[in-house]
Amino acid sequence: MPRTLRDGGYLLAKEGESDAQLLSRALLLAEERIKERDRHISRLKEENALSALKLERQAPKVRYFDEVLRSKSTYTATQIAKELGMSGRELNNRLRMLGVQFRQSGTWLLTAPYQKEGFTLTHTHLWQSRDGESGTAMHTVWTERGRLFIHRILGGGAG
Repeated sequence: MPRTLRDGGYLLAKEGESDAQLLSRALLLAEERIKERDRHISRLKEENALSALKLERQAPKVRYFDEVLRSKSTYTATQIAKELGMSGRELNNRLRMLGVQFRQSGTWLLTAPYQKEGFTLTHTHLWQSRDGESGTAMHTVWTERGRLFIHRILGGGAG
């Protein structure tokens, strides 16, 4: 077994150096390594404290976004449009022009890049005409995640 593994390292003696001088130099070197380690630990503790403070300050906002984005609430295009100061028709047309959605069979649907993002849900509702005929129709509504997306792409902030 090599001496460095068995004895924990080595320090070369300088020519003419006594054992006491060699041990003294070894102790000084060990003390310096310990001081370096302590300084490093101190820096890490400071970084951890700053990170903990930052997380503490951000926690309410993070909690809010987590809760809001998991919300089961939905919004019509008109509701979101009014937040942005426009009509529902204008909002839908702008989203169409941006390639976010398209209209098919009277229903707005998301384009492929957006359809799996959880931005919309569809509701089916029953209808009845004046002459008594009934049927169903699909209606697209926006989730909280979709509402936030619309605010961001149309420059309205976080909503």
